[in-house]
Amino acid sequence: MFFLFLSCILAEIFVFQRPGDTITIKFTLDPENINTGFFNPEVGHNMKFKVKIASKDDKRILYLNDSLPEGKETHFSFNNTDSQDILLHILSMAADEKTPTSPSEFQMKFESTADTFNTKVSKEVQYKPAINALNHLLAKLNNITTTTKEVYNKSGDLRNEQKKMLSFVLGFSIISLFAFAVLNFFKLYLMKSYLNEKKYL
Repeated sequence: MFFLFLSCILAEIFVFQRPGDTITIKFTLDPENINTGFFNPEVGHNMKFKVKIASKDDKRILYLNDSLPEGKETHFSFNNTDSQDILLHILSMAADEKTPTSPSEFQMKFESTADTFNTKVSKEVQYKPAINALNHLLAKLNNITTTTKEVYNKSGDLRNEQKKMLSFVLGFSIISLFAFAVLNFFKLYLMKSYLNEKKYL
């Protein structure tokens, strides 16, 4: 007997070598789930299969089929309200005791999803993630707005500094130009006085 511990989504093909082979698969289900899937035994090997899904704790049978039809998908569905472990048992048997058997493939799929038909679960699964995503987006936008304001304020401070520097440079240039003009006027005055004194003018 094989014990397989699998996740909540399984799509697999098993090979049964002879009648009497069994496989037991354990699933751990989250609360408020819908569980669906199918079984599909390969045709032409003189094999039939018995499938049972039962709760591990209270042995409650959730699905039972004593003879799955070969070459046809047999679908199943059940839901669970509490978190629980379930066991899936598959037993191979000879379809005709007088006819030889050969190894047969057994395809199955098991999927467990949140029961969104339940209003409470739907809110948890659909609305809360959307609200969380929206809150995350709003936080990002708020951060961007804050950063933009900080950059704008720093730019304003920089503009004020530039205005002060420009005013200083302009004022200093005017004062320098005035001083240069006064100095040249004074030199011109001295030169004129000198020439008058020497009677060159």
